[in-house]
Amino acid sequence: MKFIKNHLQENFRFLSNKKLLLAVSGGVDSMVLLALFDDLGFEIQVANCNFQLRGEDAVLDKLLVQKRCNELKIKFHSIDFDTEKIARREKRSIQLIARKLRYDWFYELIEKENLDYILTAHHLDDSIETFLINLSRGTGLRGLTGIPAINEKVIRPLLHFTKSEIINYAKEKDLEWREDNSNEKLVYTRNKIRQQILPHLTQLHPDFHENFKQTQTILSENQEIISTQIQKIKSQLIQTKREKIHLSVSKLLAQKPFNTILYHLFSDFGLNNLKEINKFIQSETGSTIETKTHVLLKNREEIIIKKIEEFIDKNQYVIPFENAVFEMITPLKLKGEISKTSDKDSSVSLDFDKIKLPLKIKKWETGDFFYPLGIKGKKKVGKFFKDEKFSIFEKNEAWLLCDANDSIIWIIGYRIDDRYKILEKRHS
Repeated sequence: MKFIKNHLQENFRFLSNKKLLLAVSGGVDSMVLLALFDDLGFEIQVANCNFQLRGEDAVLDKLLVQKRCNELKIKFHSIDFDTEKIARREKRSIQLIARKLRYDWFYELIEKENLDYILTAHHLDDSIETFLINLSRGTGLRGLTGIPAINEKVIRPLLHFTKSEIINYAKEKDLEWREDNSNEKLVYTRNKIRQQILPHLTQLHPDFHENFKQTQTILSENQEIISTQIQKIKSQLIQTKREKIHLSVSKLLAQKPFNTILYHLFSDFGLNNLKEINKFIQSETGSTIETKTHVLLKNREEIIIKKIEEFIDKNQYVIPFENAVFEMITPLKLKGEISKTSDKDSSVSLDFDKIKLPLKIKKWETGDFFYPLGIKGKKKVGKFFKDEKFSIFEKNEAWLLCDANDSIIWIIGYRIDDRYKILEKRHS
């Protein structure tokens, strides 16, 4: 089976002289991965996860991997996760939690051990299964390109090979491995595809695996062409203001091919249902959609997209004045002058003789008012937002700088209060 080693040497030359972390479960795929990279003389360490879902079997898996690492004099790392407990707490599926736990730990290890890449033993059959799962769920071209061989720090060098080729290599090398009995359970979608669909496809077309590799190559190259074009379209359609994305509805509706561009634009923000996207574009001002990563707002003739951030549970903060640096949503620096990095009013100068310390910043409330600079008389903050055509996002994110008496000094980043302006130049 020299062709496997030849493939690694030809297509993964960039791994030469790199320090690698191999994810090894004890199954045939990962034990072959370990054997290959040891034979090729790479500097490697091994990581093994026990998700505490398979009882004694998982412990025996770990012992096998540990024994083999000891024989090869390879540094071995292991960890146990209470996966079910974490999945219940996070209210997410066990499969998703297990994936997050292991990759988070892998990244911690390569940081701690000063390693370069993480290697996993995914193979061609895994990629076919992923293709069919994504196809059944409904996906764009990106979801049909299978598992990437290189994804940042994660490398999958066996994706070119079938499960049967990997097993043959293990037998030829007389490798020891353990079978994961959970792979036989049909409660998992991937197992159903593996046991009930793939055998039929191979029976219909004996060259199915080779045909699939060729198709995936073409799809991946098509995806690269489309991605390049989509980036050009994005640069024309997207404006970024105050860390939010703004899309003109009229420009969006003029795009062709409409649905393809729509899909690629909005899938970046966790929205890939074309029917739902079209309905949202036609919705009334103030309509919102929340995905796992973003909130999308229809605001008049544009769509504003904001990344979901951690919840801030305080509405008011007292700012110590002497040499203070205050950081939250917006960085404030207080040294006789209050300055803020933003798109407008990046710096304001105030008459501190009129300000009663300590300063505070707080969220605005109904009934708050101030005397806007350049406008005669007072105005409610809510009315100011309406006149300035603030979006819901901008209203919710607005902060007020106030003095000890809760008198508004500045709607941060927008307008100061006329009462606190500097009337004449002061000399020190």
